[in-house]
Amino acid sequence: MTRQLWNVWRVTVATLVFMCLGGMTVNAGLIGHWKFDEGSGTTAADSSTNANTATDAAPSWIAGVSGSAVDDPRFKLADSSDLYLDGSVPFTISLWARTDLSAGGGAFVGFEGYGSGGDIYAFKMSSGKPQLTPSGTTTPDTLYNYSSAGANWVHIVGVHEPGVNSRIYVDGAQVASGGAGSIPTRTTIEFTMGIYWTDNYGYTGEMDDVQVYDVALSAADVLELYENPGYALGDAPEVPPVVVSVDPADNATVPTPASLTITFDDDITNDVAGSITLTNLSTGATDVMDASELAFVDDVLTITPDPVLANGTPYAVLIDTNAIKSVDNGLHFAGYTTATNWNFTTTNPDSTKPGLVPPFYPADGATGVSVGASLVAVFDEPIAKGTGNIVITNLTDGVATIIAVTDAQVTIDSTTNLIINPTANLLKSKSYAVLIAADAIKDDPAGNFFVGITDTNTWNFATRDRGLIGHWTFDEGSGTTAADSSINSNTATTASGSWIAGKAGQAFDDPRFTLADSSELYTEVGAAPF
Repeated sequence: MTRQLWNVWRVTVATLVFMCLGGMTVNAGLIGHWKFDEGSGTTAADSSTNANTATDAAPSWIAGVSGSAVDDPRFKLADSSDLYLDGSVPFTISLWARTDLSAGGGAFVGFEGYGSGGDIYAFKMSSGKPQLTPSGTTTPDTLYNYSSAGANWVHIVGVHEPGVNSRIYVDGAQVASGGAGSIPTRTTIEFTMGIYWTDNYGYTGEMDDVQVYDVALSAADVLELYENPGYALGDAPEVPPVVVSVDPADNATVPTPASLTITFDDDITNDVAGSITLTNLSTGATDVMDASELAFVDDVLTITPDPVLANGTPYAVLIDTNAIKSVDNGLHFAGYTTATNWNFTTTNPDSTKPGLVPPFYPADGATGVSVGASLVAVFDEPIAKGTGNIVITNLTDGVATIIAVTDAQVTIDSTTNLIINPTANLLKSKSYAVLIAADAIKDDPAGNFFVGITDTNTWNFATRDRGLIGHWTFDEGSGTTAADSSINSNTATTASGSWIAGKAGQAFDDPRFTLADSSELYTEVGAAPF
């Protein structure tokens, strides 16, 4: 894993031009580096060994990716000969840009031969597309089209590798490739940044950290430049690993974890010269972790204490300054030398079983209960289903209906309400009791089971003998049927008549409705009221 010393948003880039005339050879490596860190004045120093100062008559200095930067740059070199390349010579151009230009043309940096024989080698913008053109023609060898303009800094690199290809990288990742033509010889035009040598096609946007190499940088080299803005390849200072996150979080109160993790911004390993210690802040007892309790995988250290952590206890993790080091550079993590760096408290486990909040529905001992009623029990904390059964017992007839708690007839509403809705209605004029197995309902998330209802006295009720057995509201307003809203649901049908406005909702004129099955409406004269 490669560490990042700088995070930057990807954005749309507008224009980039870099071109160089041939005729002279230069030593392989960095041949130009303008950091734009002056912050004032009309010149930008070249920190490469060539020391070619660039000049802009009226630069606008701004805050950059690293140090300062320039807005709408128009820099030129008095002597560009150190940057001349020709023939099959590789090169790399790297810079940071921020622009609101999503289409059109413009120059970033380079030698541009417009009006004087074509491009020499260039990284520029044409029709909204950054392009690398070492061939000396107007046809770009490499194109990458940005989907939209952006308002953040983006790192752009063009690599020309003769005999292989030309490549464009954005924020450390390759996004396009194409041909790799030869560089024609030119010795008359100027090296520029943000403007063509003819003072037209100016770049609109901000620019920082321009670098030019006479070698084709690798993907790893490009990534290093992206992660170290303001530094030439190989010049970024080595830094020790830095913590990205810890789990449990610092100062957190958490259920007792089996392991602890600490994530760094770099691949890390242990150094036997230092120790990692777990301290019980209540008792002061310390436990120095041995190799079996530590696992280093890439950028993550996992600590698995043995014995396990205690419940309801505050802990701190102490790490010696020489206990953890970078795999890449061997530098040591600064360590956690006090209990305030990383501490947490474990909680006592929830051992309380969920309880019922009366009343039930129907209430215990209720009479005259509708045979189509759902049964509801409310608990005092969030619940989840277990694996047991719910039993609805007909005490009158000695018949039990067993419903698995996992069945669709059993639901949990608003996290605490247990709802039982039997597929078949209860029978009229019967006494019932509801039983709940001790493994049917548990609290969530602790998983402590409700003790259950195991007797017929806790929740029992009786259904009514008679009641509403038919109700047709005639509110359909169209069609040939009328629904029965009573528990019997006996739909009525008519072949004639018409729908009209009624006393409440709709009504029917000249009704001729009949039922296909009227048995639920039968009653014996003198035996029952109706």
